[in-house]
Amino acid sequence: MIRPAAFASVFVLTSFVASAALIPAGAQNPTPAPAAKSTAKSGAQDPVVGRVNGEAITRSEVLREADGLPPQFRQVPIDTLWPLLLDRVIDRKLMAAAAKSDGIPKDAAFQARMKDIEERVLEQTFLERRIDKQVTEAAMQNRYAAMVKNMPAETRIHARHIIVKTRDEAVDILRELAKGGDFATLAKNHSLDGSAQQGGDLGWLTKGQVVGPFWDAIVAMKKGETSKAPVQTQFGWHVIRVEEVQADYKPSYDEEREQIQEAMSQEVESAERNKLRSGAKLERLGPDGTTPLPARPAAPAR
Repeated sequence: MIRPAAFASVFVLTSFVASAALIPAGAQNPTPAPAAKSTAKSGAQDPVVGRVNGEAITRSEVLREADGLPPQFRQVPIDTLWPLLLDRVIDRKLMAAAAKSDGIPKDAAFQARMKDIEERVLEQTFLERRIDKQVTEAAMQNRYAAMVKNMPAETRIHARHIIVKTRDEAVDILRELAKGGDFATLAKNHSLDGSAQQGGDLGWLTKGQVVGPFWDAIVAMKKGETSKAPVQTQFGWHVIRVEEVQADYKPSYDEEREQIQEAMSQEVESAERNKLRSGAKLERLGPDGTTPLPARPAAPAR
């Protein structure tokens, strides 16, 4: 039996996948459109966009509905999805009204679930506001500056490869290259891994991102050079080309920003939990309601 929460998730996914056929061709992955301008009278920031039995539906309610969309639909312009989102809000309001008529809000199980939901939303909102206040752009830039200050520069290499099963195959590819064959085309036609469709392009690599024999080979090569002999790893035989070499690489702020933001957000969350616990009188019992549990250690600072 599908639980109600699971049923809701299945319904959301199914309904939007089914309605994808209504989205015009080319609109599946467009550049996100800017938020639609309000058509209400001047000064109205949240206009009424619909009504259900006289109850108003505001623009913000419909936009909040978009927050629960599956990832593949979040880049679709809001104007394209608007009729579907508005209908979702209408259906929810109709069912909510029907539930009230059935007396569901007075049900003890419903009230218990609503209490849980309220506490979860309060927890999330509390942490979001603490994080927004402390994890600012300036704070993240300061963290980045401290992080890279003593970070030694390292070599990074932009490389391509063609990987095949046998040495003989790799030798044949080297011969084709020597005759003027195009590396990217040969990679698409012969390489066995996912980089084949990108012409064998592996992007920028640093030590530790690839296996030892592969790194030893590329670090000994120069910009524009192709390996003179096949390179063997546990994955097969490689023909390698080095596109660029950067000997003094340090990650940029933009490269590290997301990880810094995540780490600092976790630090704020841990600090808030520890602070609140330290000032609270807590009692923790086992499933039988009588056996005391040992004190929980503080969340580690990250």
